[in-house]
Amino acid sequence: TSTKPEEGQQMAMFSDGQIEEVVASSDKEDIASVKHDYKLVSTPEEVAELVAVLKKAKSYTFDTETTGIDATLAEIVGMSFAVKAHEAWYVPTPNTREGALEAMEPFREIFEDESKEMVAQNFRIIIHSS
Repeated sequence: TSTKPEEGQQMAMFSDGQIEEVVASSDKEDIASVKHDYKLVSTPEEVAELVAVLKKAKSYTFDTETTGIDATLAEIVGMSFAVKAHEAWYVPTPNTREGALEAMEPFREIFEDESKEMVAQNFRIIIHSS
């Protein structure tokens, strides 16, 4: 039988208390200290604006948010795009396959433009789910 560790006990297995010191004294930046511009794209006008930005960009990053990692079973719930550091867009998709495909359609021209460099997170999963 297993017992639930007391609060703080689990980290004690991995540290002698130095982790907390390192984290507290870290000079690394985080989302609270880095200026950023993250946008939720939820209207047709905002989609058109994002597509225009992507058309002008020579390269962009792309990622999908899904219900799982098995490309044959996962459903897409959203897409994210970025063209430079600390600026990104998130496009939620409807919860039906047909709705998700319709939401992706305005981006087809971008995805099919071979002159653009696409940097994709989990590309192996993305390409096999399309």
